[in-house]
Amino acid sequence: RRPPRSTLFPYTTLFRSTLAFRLGKTPVSLLLAGDEAQTVRPTDFEWAWLSDMLHHRVGAPSEYKLSANLRSPRRIAELVNRVWDLYSLIEKQERPRGTGQAELEDDATDQILYCTAAPGPELDELLKLLAAREGLALITLEETTPAFIPESVRPAVLTVSEAKGLDFHTVCVLDPGRHVQQIMEQDWRLRSDSNLLSLRKRLAIDQLRVAFSRPAERLVWIDINPPDGVVAASLAFLNGDYLEGQVSSAVPAAIMKTLEEEELDTEERVQRCQADARQYLEIKPEMAWSRAQQAVALLGRPGLPAAVTDQTVRDTAYLTLAEICFLLAVRQTRLPVELGRPEIGRAHV
Repeated sequence: RRPPRSTLFPYTTLFRSTLAFRLGKTPVSLLLAGDEAQTVRPTDFEWAWLSDMLHHRVGAPSEYKLSANLRSPRRIAELVNRVWDLYSLIEKQERPRGTGQAELEDDATDQILYCTAAPGPELDELLKLLAAREGLALITLEETTPAFIPESVRPAVLTVSEAKGLDFHTVCVLDPGRHVQQIMEQDWRLRSDSNLLSLRKRLAIDQLRVAFSRPAERLVWIDINPPDGVVAASLAFLNGDYLEGQVSSAVPAAIMKTLEEEELDTEERVQRCQADARQYLEIKPEMAWSRAQQAVALLGRPGLPAAVTDQTVRDTAYLTLAEICFLLAVRQTRLPVELGRPEIGRAHV
């Protein structure tokens, strides 16, 4: 039978190798590699029929599974694993085969930054800074470049299809929170009779997995004008099951300060965050809150190789965050709505 058009490439390769074998020539070695969880465009390709054909025409194929994540360091690899968990929200027949929980072998220092922003000059400045950095990719989950992207930055934006197969030092994913929230909405599962909705959900998960697995050291997640529900979904996804959340929302100015300080050692960066938190308190409370949160995030989870081990530094960072949150709460300060209405009266201690 003739396979679907989307499967013609492996079918043609198989046909050529089979023909060479039938003509008595030296058999052609055939190597097929792929990831069923990275089908970023609609396809009806299935490995089962191709495997059966290989077995019948050429010989029993050998299958090798690579279980280790060799590109992403630990925290980013954990995020990629969390994307795999989203496949449980779609019907079993729509899920990719095998096990997608990659082994975590790299304990290198990596970083996940979460930015929430409204379109405007501050966001434009951040996007221009990111686009000008070497080894950084801006990736959209849409099919076209979003309207909020400045004209000078638009040529630097990649779709997921364009970014697939590429590696970058840093990746900035644009507006992924809405996609995560939509995927996690149980409504989609209740309407599983619709093949279109099921396919859209599967593709959305695949796109997230491809986008989040591109960076080798840093992931920047930017949500644009996110409602409270999107911020909550993003933070829950970024922090996973850890009681001590290490990622919090930050304004663009705080993200730019973080990028400026990347060459400093971790403890000095923590101290600068604390100093900024105090000096911005009167004039830019959203910056003060963001920098205090960043100081705690830089500490890392205890027990990991990259974590700050000096207990005095850890205690001081948490006390600074508690102090900033307390003062903002007492003054009934209103932070920008795009930060997701954080509970400023409560700090993680």
